[in-house]
Amino acid sequence: APEFPLQVAHEDEDLVILNKPAGQHTQGTALGDVGTLVYAVQRRFGPDARVIHRLDAPASGLIAVGLNGPTVAKLSEALREHQVERLYLAATSGDPAEGACVEPLKRSGRRSEVVAPGTPDSQSAHTDFKRIATRTAGSLVEARLHTGRTHQVRVHLAHLGAPIIGDRLYGGERAPRLCLHAWRISLAHPHTGAHLSVQQDPSAEYWEAAAWSP
Repeated sequence: APEFPLQVAHEDEDLVILNKPAGQHTQGTALGDVGTLVYAVQRRFGPDARVIHRLDAPASGLIAVGLNGPTVAKLSEALREHQVERLYLAATSGDPAEGACVEPLKRSGRRSEVVAPGTPDSQSAHTDFKRIATRTAGSLVEARLHTGRTHQVRVHLAHLGAPIIGDRLYGGERAPRLCLHAWRISLAHPHTGAHLSVQQDPSAEYWEAAAWSP
């Protein structure tokens, strides 16, 4: 598996915010864990370091890492209590409706799908969408996660008739990469309580794949 250099967007003695490149798996697969973000994190920061949440392999962007047990516990609790703000940028084919999308999701093999409320084994899902810019062929959309279901932003946008460019799994327009980027994380520092907001804009390859000028 290819190995990727760690891109550090923020670092202190308790936590790190990393910018994951598109194509890197967050954690191990059936092929092993070499090349994953988890593997690289523990090699650099030690065995107590833990990645707090996931990001799809074809997506890029910010991921929080706790460097010790107490920090991992507090960050995990903040995530469960919806106290960590996560914003994504998605370049789409089509123009999705703005506002909240609260359609439940259910896993189906490698995919997730929108299902009716009350469907057995379904999970609640909530994404807020805001249009940043539009063009004839689609939109640039900000997605705010309130839950963290598998492929949540991708499935909700496809359901709204605006699949993400490069999303082969959910009917997106063909492109060299998935045009989904986790661009901002905001939270209260788990030990100092100070507000921490980290932003990382998408790379040039993102804009090239989306055929969009930032």
